[in-house]
Amino acid sequence: MLLNSLQGALSSSPARWAVNTGFSWLARYRYQQVDSLSFGDAQEQTLQRLIRTARRTRFGREHDFDGICSIEDYQQRVPLRTYEAFWQEYWEPEFPNLRDVTWPGTYPYFALSSGTTCGGTKYVPVSRQVLRSNMRAAITALSWFHAEHPQ
Repeated sequence: MLLNSLQGALSSSPARWAVNTGFSWLARYRYQQVDSLSFGDAQEQTLQRLIRTARRTRFGREHDFDGICSIEDYQQRVPLRTYEAFWQEYWEPEFPNLRDVTWPGTYPYFALSSGTTCGGTKYVPVSRQVLRSNMRAAITALSWFHAEHPQ
């Protein structure tokens, strides 16, 4: 009953208008925000923010995140690894209760991969920050679409 009432209210013309207007404003704002950035600068700023956030984790301490000032520093301190090597060294020993291993706090969720690269299903820790980041990425993608197709 409540669901039917809610669906009815949201499908009404004034509610649709309000949602569309709100999203249009948000889409224009996000489009202008992203469009004004240099992609290289945005990527470097993102990397630095992630490094600052993860510096007190086991992974951050072992790779001297406190000493990273550039992309080159990161590349020198953090070797490339396969998923399997990363899993064995960092996640498997504490699975499923990972705390401050590669990201601050705990992981409330684990995504399961399809296992297409090595045949086995892989567990990928998912933090609340990842969920927020994915939502922001979806809004950004919709904002770019809305900028090209405002109708």
